Amino acid sequence: MRTNYYHVSKGADDIYYILNNGMEYIQNLSTDLDIALIKAKNIIGYEVPLDIWYRKKWLEFKPQQDQHIEDHYAYLRKLNYEKDKVQCESRKFVGKINEKLTCDLECTLTYDVESEWGLSRVVYLKDSDGNRFKYFGTAKAVWNFKKIGDKAKIEFVIKEHKFEDKYFKFDGVVPYNLNMITKIKNK
Repeated sequence: MRTNYYHVSKGADDIYYILNNGMEYIQNLSTDLDIALIKAKNIIGYEVPLDIWYRKKWLEFKPQQDQHIEDHYAYLRKLNYEKDKVQCESRKFVGKINEKLTCDLECTLTYDVESEWGLSRVVYLKDSDGNRFKYFGTAKAVWNFKKIGDKAKIEFVIKEHKFEDKYFKFDGVVPYNLNMITKIKNK
């Protein structure tokens, strides 16, 4: 019983006849069938059968010549992650529930939500210490925050202290303390 099954078939490009050993590609032979069969016989030492099937292209993984560049970018990503992680962990709850505060806040994310009751705005904000706030509603003061980076001095009431987790994480890499606010007014 022969363990090798050498045969000639068609390559994936449908240009060359190729030499195979079972499913293993050996080499391109020729675009002409007669020449391909002669070359196969010279390589193997006996006539090989013609078994026409079209080989699927396999992706070849070549050794990466620029691995040092990928390593450098991975290092930079790790540094940024560590910096962001420290910032997320340092965020605190501000004030007490139902306490009225006045603060200069900067927008970090904003988007509108439309429902059957009308248009509402969701705004993620931060103070000068990096503490995070979130407002959802229709108050006039929220429309001051049209884009990321917009700043305004507002008065608000702390509605709830939440732990922003991975399911609602819009601004951070790890879970962090989030101050839910309500009743906002321009100051």
